[in-house]
Amino acid sequence: MVVSLAGVLYASTLMFAAVTPDLAAPAYALVVVLALLWAGKLFMAGTVSWKSSPVHWAVLAFVLYAFCRYLFSPLEFESRRDFIEVGFAALVYFIAASNLYRARERSVFVWALLVLALIEALSGIWQFATKSPTIFGFERPIEYSHRAGGTFVCPNHLAGFLEIALALLVARLIFLRSSSLSVQQIALRKIILGYGAVIVLTGLIVTLSRGGWIAASVALGTLIFWGGWNWRALLLRFSAIVVGLALLGGLCYSLPPVRTYIALTFTPPVGKQSSLAVRDESLGGRRVLWSATFNLIKEHPLFGTGGRTWEWYFARHRDPSIQTHPQFAHNDILQFTSDYGLVGATLLGAIVVCFFRHVRAMLRNHRPPEERSFAIGAALALTSILVHSWYDFNMHIQANQILLATVLGLTTGMEDGSERFKRFELQPAFRYALGTALVAICVAIVWFVTPDAMAARYTNLGDEARDDARLDDAEALFKKAISHDPKSPEPYTRLGDIYRTRAQWTERANLERRQKLIGTALEYYASARTLNPMNPDVPAGIGRCYELVGENEKALKAYQEASEIDPNNGDVVSWLATFHRNLGDNATAYALYKRSWLLNGPSGRTSWYNMEDLKEVVGEK
Repeated sequence: MVVSLAGVLYASTLMFAAVTPDLAAPAYALVVVLALLWAGKLFMAGTVSWKSSPVHWAVLAFVLYAFCRYLFSPLEFESRRDFIEVGFAALVYFIAASNLYRARERSVFVWALLVLALIEALSGIWQFATKSPTIFGFERPIEYSHRAGGTFVCPNHLAGFLEIALALLVARLIFLRSSSLSVQQIALRKIILGYGAVIVLTGLIVTLSRGGWIAASVALGTLIFWGGWNWRALLLRFSAIVVGLALLGGLCYSLPPVRTYIALTFTPPVGKQSSLAVRDESLGGRRVLWSATFNLIKEHPLFGTGGRTWEWYFARHRDPSIQTHPQFAHNDILQFTSDYGLVGATLLGAIVVCFFRHVRAMLRNHRPPEERSFAIGAALALTSILVHSWYDFNMHIQANQILLATVLGLTTGMEDGSERFKRFELQPAFRYALGTALVAICVAIVWFVTPDAMAARYTNLGDEARDDARLDDAEALFKKAISHDPKSPEPYTRLGDIYRTRAQWTERANLERRQKLIGTALEYYASARTLNPMNPDVPAGIGRCYELVGENEKALKAYQEASEIDPNNGDVVSWLATFHRNLGDNATAYALYKRSWLLNGPSGRTSWYNMEDLKEVVGEK
């Protein structure tokens, strides 16, 4: 089973971090296979053991709460996607904790992780050195061209993966002992682990992820707390911290682009005194996003807004300086609290606390060195992700979720030395009930997740066809997406856009065809608005449709609805300005164009040209 579990990790990581359901499908299929193998073991094995743990109950409690929150979410589609990710991570956790508790299995996992981490780190180093614009033939965003991203594309997410792997490697390098191996065998293994750790650390550095650097450094610093307090053990851990931090600093200084990047980070803009002593006080816009998220938490403190709904609720709290469409708050801790409320945050906090207590119990009860080394590495990995989660959203990336869930599961599956949570043999009734539940879960996965993955695939293909102006192909693909998942709002929105575009380019003399196209567009927009009433693009598209057929009152009402949903969206303001200009209301149009230009959204340049064109008309200089 450990080989299959490693396959899940490889599939989720190499398939671009499994960031969409279609990319995650291979990993999901392997998880289903693992769950069925576990069920077969429960049904047919002579004896099956089980180790209880407070972490198990905390994980189960959060999964059940996430499911209930999904049932009552205002945006079913978004919360369903989030619950699928949470559910798969939890299933991987229980598979690892219940079946892979032997030293040999942990050793296989560590070596498999080392190979995967080296693949990611070396590909990232190559991207950093060559400024490669592609990965596996797919284009990388231009803003990442000078940074390592591996198959994660986003450098910050690669950093999250590498810092988890690095924590396990470092702990194993320092604490692993084995009476069954010769001195030469142990030395050889530690040499390989040491070289691997250095390469992984270099890969982490060239991601240029400052959050990743900080997280790894803090996690390494907490090594001082994991172990005995006699002077020899303390000296070993202190020396490891000093060597690790010195190596991190030395590698950063030895790479000129990294050195320059660090210098720029702490260089305030010319003529401006910075209270934070950094060039960008907003931390790449993060502080603005966090402020809006705090406001969301205040509005929905107890149960939150629903899984993965932050993207849409954020619009009403958008700061004018943010004119992109952020999907994440760049702070997992705040976003999980916003989505699931204080109840969900408390349950997640319980998982963390119970896990750290489990590791502390293992160290206090003098478990074997191999177990202690893995447990300490897992504690360092969780620490690094917790720190990094304050700056990024690694725990919304399925590959990193699965990796962390596996590490936690392998750790809680080990004995902690306490009498209260010892491993025991399962009674037949419980075995059969659990096996039946696993089979039912697998059937539910195939029934519900497969259409979701297919819909995501056709939607992505449709977006590609639309971007290439192949509207007929895009229409067919979006309709296929709807046939697989009728509750996905995005294909409806895209089809509304396609029919509106066709109507816009239809000759005015052909009024009947134009009205027919507009009618079809409005039907698709209506479906999209029902499924997601918080997307400002939908009422804006409706407004354009009504404007094309001369129903100006309905058009104005639709544009105003879009503006209420997202009041500081520069594009929405520009569309409303164009509507007023087409009506001949130049004064209102000029004021709105000016506001759109000041918001500096994607339509800012167009708004500026329109302002210049209207200056003389409205008497502006």
